[in-house]
Amino acid sequence: MIKKLSNQKGVTLVELLLVVIIGGIVLILALSIQGFSLRSFNLGTSRAEIQQSARLIDEVLKNELRNAMEISHSDNGLPREVRLDTGEDKLFYGENGDNFLATTGIESVNFEAEGAQALLFTITGGDYTFSKVIYLNNTSIPTDLNASVLYYELFED
Repeated sequence: MIKKLSNQKGVTLVELLLVVIIGGIVLILALSIQGFSLRSFNLGTSRAEIQQSARLIDEVLKNELRNAMEISHSDNGLPREVRLDTGEDKLFYGENGDNFLATTGIESVNFEAEGAQALLFTITGGDYTFSKVIYLNNTSIPTDLNASVLYYELFED
């Protein structure tokens, strides 16, 4: 006996193509979301590193400059300096710039006078900018000060 073929159930080519297209769209969306999440994570990590470097630089500058005896933007025989080396990602400070601090992502550090006894420093890295004023206890600075390197002398203990 011959069975009728019209009762057999199966998947048509159109149905199969629809499943493949819908599956492809879902896969593309999932990969796009994963890529966006990875980029956001990397951006957040980069910003956190820059902010951490800026906080460390802030601490070093406050400790080094607040009680300085003399501060200048030119080397007038002053034994200490603060300067950023972006090639090495380091902030050099102290006697002859012997000490250094890793500064991941920091692009510039600039110093400006904010009056005779206030020093404004601005740290820039990526789209992050950090500015702070250090009030000096023992010295005054030139009001035209605008530099990326400072020379200074501390009181001897």
